[in-house]
Amino acid sequence: MFNAAGLIPGSTGQRCIRVTYGGDVTAAVKMYVSANTGVPLQSYIDLVIEEGTGTGTFASCTGFTSTSTLFTGTLATAATSNSSYASGWSTWSPTAATQNRTYRITYTLNAATPDAQEGNSSTATFQWEAISP
Repeated sequence: MFNAAGLIPGSTGQRCIRVTYGGDVTAAVKMYVSANTGVPLQSYIDLVIEEGTGTGTFASCTGFTSTSTLFTGTLATAATSNSSYASGWSTWSPTAATQNRTYRITYTLNAATPDAQEGNSSTATFQWEAISP
């Protein structure tokens, strides 16, 4: 979703992704961080994750309408507190195939990021998973 380079404290960006359910029974769909690297920098990357509707894409969130904020905090907190289906985020339980939700992820490199983080990088993998009750 993101490949941001040359960020300075205060840099921000956002991307949307539309997730379509392919199952045929009611299931709870949750989003979580399944892998991450660059842990020291993650404490300075602020995230807002929203669930909603609309046609947002990686290129643009035009058309996205938020229905709920799932997470506000640092990437480090997200990666440690929401790292599996059991601790994942969501309010969505589709009942049939082809139903969808759009997610908007907004990042900001915290203004208090120390100079020692210059040149560091971080990677996180966001995963969506459905499990029926």
